[in-house]
Amino acid sequence: MSLNLERLRRDVAALGLSRKTEDVAHGKASGAMAIVRAHLAEIERLRGEGATWTDIAAALAGQGTRRRDGAPITGRRLTGLIDSIRRQDAKRRRTTARRASRGDLPESPTDAGVPSRPSTPGSPPRPDAPLTEIPKSEYRTAEQIRRDGLADLYDQLKGKKP
Repeated sequence: MSLNLERLRRDVAALGLSRKTEDVAHGKASGAMAIVRAHLAEIERLRGEGATWTDIAAALAGQGTRRRDGAPITGRRLTGLIDSIRRQDAKRRRTTARRASRGDLPESPTDAGVPSRPSTPGSPPRPDAPLTEIPKSEYRTAEQIRRDGLADLYDQLKGKKP
């Protein structure tokens, strides 16, 4: 579902003047989280211009944005959705940063089959090179890393120094 941003601005302005509290939304339930996520910058801009969360929520509800149970979205629910979106984005940024710092993982989850950073020193593989040309040592799994660590520990306990 797409939003008419001009209508959203107009509805927020009209609701801000009249402060109507009646139910202005009629329609079926839709993905409120997806709609708010897609238009978060515009919603925050409206809030920065002085619109209340209740007015913005009523304007969204006027265009069919509903809660999961089919009720119109409220100001409290809107702020909850925005808070959830911000937490999810922060978590995604932390996860991406943590993942980027690991040398044994590809850069992004979509590149799962192609290592972007080799775990051994040397030049990175050419992007046009088939996967068969990449040494198997670059595909160390968590299990292999764990086994190598256990083997080193076993050697140390037996008195063999690595």
